[in-house]
Amino acid sequence: MVDVVDEKPNEPEMRPTPIAASQSSARPKNLKYFATTLRANDSTDRRNLDDFQRAWTAFEAACSWVPVEQMTLVSGGTRWRSENGTDATFADTVAAAFEKAGSGGLSNSVLAMIVAEQITGRPGRLFKRSLSSYEEAARQWKKLGLTPGDIRALPLNVQFEIENMGGIPASARNVASRQALDAALKDPEVAYRILGGYRSGFSRQEFDEQLKGLNEGLAEADKVAAVRCSLAENRVAQLVGLRIADKALTASISIGNMDTANNVTVNVPGAQTTLTSMKDQMSAVKSQTLAMRSVGASGLMGSWMGSWMGFARRAGVMPRNG
Repeated sequence: MVDVVDEKPNEPEMRPTPIAASQSSARPKNLKYFATTLRANDSTDRRNLDDFQRAWTAFEAACSWVPVEQMTLVSGGTRWRSENGTDATFADTVAAAFEKAGSGGLSNSVLAMIVAEQITGRPGRLFKRSLSSYEEAARQWKKLGLTPGDIRALPLNVQFEIENMGGIPASARNVASRQALDAALKDPEVAYRILGGYRSGFSRQEFDEQLKGLNEGLAEADKVAAVRCSLAENRVAQLVGLRIADKALTASISIGNMDTANNVTVNVPGAQTTLTSMKDQMSAVKSQTLAMRSVGASGLMGSWMGSWMGFARRAGVMPRNG
C-alpha cells in the first residue's frame, strides 16, 4: 500500500520548462468572471463565519468551565476572505489593463507597474531616474520595447510622462496623448491634479473648456490628415505635449507623421490663443496644406505640419490687444 501511494520519484527528476516570455496574455472576460465568483463566494463565507461566531460565543457563555486555549477559525477565516478580496481586485485590475490594451499581449514590466500601483497606491514611473538628454531617453525607450497596447494599458500618470517626453517616437507619444486625453475628458479632476493644475493658477473651468476644444480640434485634424496625401503612413494626425504651462493648457497637433517627415512647417497662432479655438486652427492648417500642394505635390509625401497651441501672454511682453 505504501509503495502505491508514495511512488519513487523519477530519475533523473523531471522539471517544468522555464517560461522566459517578456509578454503575457489573458482573457479579460474570464478574469472578470473569476473576480465576480470569488466575491460571491466570499459573501456566502462571511455569513457562515458570522453564524459560527454567534454559535461559538453562545457555547463559551454556556460552557465557561471548558478550557479553550486557542480558537483561530474566525480570525483565520476573516484573513482568508481579505486575501480573496485582494485576489479579486488583482484580477479586475489585470482585466482592465488588457481591455485598455486591446488585442494582443502585454509587457510583463507594464503589468508589474500596474499591479504595484494598485497594491501600494503610489504612482509608478516609466524610468527610475531623470534622463539627461533626448538621446538617453531614446536609448532607454528602445530597451523597454513597449507596444501601443502596452502604452494604452499604463497608469494615467505614466501616460502623461510619456506624452511630454522628448526623444521618444512621436507615434508612441501620440498613443499616450490620446489615451490621456480620453481619460481627462472622462474624469477632468484626476487629470487636472496629475498635471499640477492646482499649483499652476490655471482654473479648473478653463481646463475643462480647453480639453473639449482640444478634442474637437483633434477630430478635425484626423479628417484633414485622412485626405492630405497619398502615402498611408503619412495620413495621420498626431497629438503630443499635452500639459499645463504658464497658466494655460498647451498641446501640439501634427498633420503628418513626425517620425518620418523630411519637410516641416510649424503653425504658431500666437499669444492668448487657447485650445478652445483648436478646431478653427485646423481649418487654417488645411489651407496651408493646400498651399503646400500648389508648390509641389512631392513635398507632401514626407511632410509634417504642426500647430502649437496654448500660449498665455507674459506680463510686460506685449499689450493684451497688441
